[in-house]
Amino acid sequence: IFDMESGESREVVQFHYTTWPDFGVPSSPVAFLEFLKKVRCSGALNSDVGPAVVHCSAGIGRSGTFCLVDSCLVIIEREGLESVNIQQILLEMRKDRMGLIQTPDQLRFSYQAIIEGAKRFHPDFCVNIFNAVYQIHGKERDMEI
Repeated sequence: IFDMESGESREVVQFHYTTWPDFGVPSSPVAFLEFLKKVRCSGALNSDVGPAVVHCSAGIGRSGTFCLVDSCLVIIEREGLESVNIQQILLEMRKDRMGLIQTPDQLRFSYQAIIEGAKRFHPDFCVNIFNAVYQIHGKERDMEI
């Protein structure tokens, strides 16, 4: 995009994940994590390029899942598995965007994607990641949707 008055230009990159049903979840987090990896590799989520705009039809279900999974994986990468509290992170995100993660299935998928993402992106955290996430922070069903 080029602003003729100021001479300023910006590159806009759009990603479109087309296989996620509204209100549902993908059958597996694998394709979603590959999508997230492509978005990350593009640099679109880097802090030096400005904020990313993530949106779905309502702006809270699929986009909330994307933001929660990415945020948790970034925290795991920077600070380690023990520092991520999925429930607390979601509650903090909901202060800025009420209703993020609309359904229990979306929350369950978020947990699955975070676990799978930590195993794929950070294999050294793989010792017993499933048990660590659920024992440290409780099961996702304990959280109100």
